[in-house]
Amino acid sequence: MRAAWRVMVAATVAPGRLVFVDECGTHTSMAPIYGYAPKGERLRLRVPRKRGKNTTVLSSMTVGGMGPTLWSLREQPRPESSRPT
Repeated sequence: MRAAWRVMVAATVAPGRLVFVDECGTHTSMAPIYGYAPKGERLRLRVPRKRGKNTTVLSSMTVGGMGPTLWSLREQPRPESSRPT
């Protein structure tokens, strides 16, 4: 796959014209995966009950380094059954 890319793209496009874009997202109510308690005692942690806001990060990279980054915070849409009538 990489060899084909080198032949088809890298040989014909100047590296300065390439822009790679990446997107990732998460929500703010993530619960911890691990915790610590004294030996022999049960770990008790609070876990968020609400889904929270979604956070989306969109960024770009060029030969010159990182490009602009866009952050987007959105409320999670409610299911139809929980909307007031």
